[in-house]
Amino acid sequence: MSDISLWLIGFRDHVAPDRTVRCFYVVANAQDRQQARHIAADRAETPAECGKRNYIALDQGWAELEGV
Repeated sequence: MSDISLWLIGFRDHVAPDRTVRCFYVVANAQDRQQARHIAADRAETPAECGKRNYIALDQGWAELEGV
């Protein structure tokens, strides 16, 4: 188990061929990086979050993870 209690997880999306945007999610109390990424990915795919991004799909093959 990790001592890190907060994770900042970023996913990117390509809103245009020459423009990339990152969406970040804060995850609390995940056991490790993998669980934090999974929680953030699930949150990113909720209808509310998809609507905020105008239904542009995130590149979930790419993620930025930082323990806080």
